Amino acid sequence: MAIAGAFTAQLTGCTGLVAGGVVTTHQATLTMSDGNVYTTTANLGVGPHVAGVAALGSGISFPNVRFPNGTYASAAGVGSLPVRPRSLCFSLSIPIRIGGTVNDCSQTVCFAPSFLNANLGLIALGSGTVTYGTVWQSA
Repeated sequence: MAIAGAFTAQLTGCTGLVAGGVVTTHQATLTMSDGNVYTTTANLGVGPHVAGVAALGSGISFPNVRFPNGTYASAAGVGSLPVRPRSLCFSLSIPIRIGGTVNDCSQTVCFAPSFLNANLGLIALGSGTVTYGTVWQSA
């Protein structure tokens, strides 16, 4: 499953952020409505934060996401959606300064789909494509 778009996160879980410090994203975790959880470390990247806000991975791919056979069609989140995303979380490390020493602060930032619209797809005989129109918000 591929997720396009960039995510921005408020780095509120760490105090003493080093100005212009590089935020490293170690892992992304996708949880689906059927309870299955998928992780990836591909295409997550690193980047600076500006005033405690960081841009996280875009073009994230989760291999081997399983969808049951069925029709995936709805408008505004109403309709037949056998399986859909529930949350997307990123595990980060952020450089912080404590006294004169720079350390890493670990933080997990999560997003939830706030609006599913124009979902369309078909899975038959274990193959097919599903497209979700999703706006992700900080959870």
